[in-house]
Amino acid sequence: MLSSEDPRHLSLFELQKRCHEETLNFLKRVKEEAWNCYEIFRRACVEKDSAAWNIVYVQYQKQVQRWVEHHPRFHDFYEEADILVNLVFEKFWKRNFSAVEFAGFSNLRKVLAYLKTCVGSVITDYWRTQKRTLDVVYLEDVLLQNMYAQAFSYHARMDRKLEWEDFWKDLRGHLRDDVAFWVIYASFAMDLKPNDIYSMTPERFADVREVYNIKAKTIPLLGQVLQEMGRLSDFLDLAE
Repeated sequence: MLSSEDPRHLSLFELQKRCHEETLNFLKRVKEEAWNCYEIFRRACVEKDSAAWNIVYVQYQKQVQRWVEHHPRFHDFYEEADILVNLVFEKFWKRNFSAVEFAGFSNLRKVLAYLKTCVGSVITDYWRTQKRTLDVVYLEDVLLQNMYAQAFSYHARMDRKLEWEDFWKDLRGHLRDDVAFWVIYASFAMDLKPNDIYSMTPERFADVREVYNIKAKTIPLLGQVLQEMGRLSDFLDLAE
């Protein structure tokens, strides 16, 4: 470390003042090694000096924010830069450098270069997390919509079922013939053929021909009954 006065022997207050001057010189493009700023970083990262860390945050927060805002993925999600800046410093702080590891940064530029890599890492991780969250939200939304659609369809079917139950009860009262009603109900509500009707209830018929005969005789009467009930159009919808 090239310095006329070893920064490791200076107070934090003096380091902060000199670091500020070093930063101003850097902005003025005055070539100078910023050993005082480097020492503040060392105390913050290696010694876990919270006061030194506060100085690091105040000194470099705006620079980190510029890096964040210029990252190509920053505008891929709606988030305040301050949140990402804090995550960057948190990641840097949690690195837990040993004295030997930190000495691997030969100057402040390399420390800041590592800090900048934290920006890219944080934004990439944050973007992936946000994407997974959005994917989950989208999936939940699709599932919820499907659930609502199924519930609506179920209730619609149940309403229709109740409506037809009322229709058949009404028709049974008008036909006054249980066997004839059963043939019509089985034919149209259950979509059964005469053979099926006979197989289900053979005790009601002498043979399958009787089923055909009852159906043939009842259908003409059925039209008249349905007109009296005002339900002819409903029955035609069912027959389709």
